[in-house]
Amino acid sequence: MKIVGVAVPEELLSKIDEIARRERNPRSAVVRRILAEALEKFENGGAYDDKFNSDI
Repeated sequence: MKIVGVAVPEELLSKIDEIARRERNPRSAVVRRILAEALEKFENGGAYDDKFNSDI
């Protein structure tokens, strides 16, 4: 497994931390799962939402 560093807005981090708390999982596990789900959706023709991509 490789390490990827990413900066996220406070709003996203708060949501990620809430999910981690509810699931009793580490933040990193939650981020990996959410990323995997988003990639699967994208690969299956899902829409791309750039709501949090203000720096791109």
